[in-house]
Amino acid sequence: MKVNFRDKKYATLHNFSNITFYVELQLRTAKNNGEEEETEENKDGIEKNFSLDFKSGIIAANSKVDIGIIFNPTQVTDYDLVMDVIASEKNEKAEQTMNRAASATKKLLS
Repeated sequence: MKVNFRDKKYATLHNFSNITFYVELQLRTAKNNGEEEETEENKDGIEKNFSLDFKSGIIAANSKVDIGIIFNPTQVTDYDLVMDVIASEKNEKAEQTMNRAASATKKLLS
């Protein structure tokens, strides 16, 4: 890879369950034995050099989503990254309550 060269690879996230999930994706450095916690410098480097075209959203039951991982290096360095997937069950009733609250807030502000 060259600095300022852009490349895109794909990973596929599968939901083999019968439950719909809301997911959030995050890239971080892999923790190797004896290494300290991720530093702000590492986080900044990841944000400057990598991006995801799907960072959060809903993945339906028994479905999959392709995630584009875009690499656009701004400096020469080694990366050993992990993509964390944080998933929570999509709750229709909670979502309806939140939508009603947002609608009521809009009416108050109007």
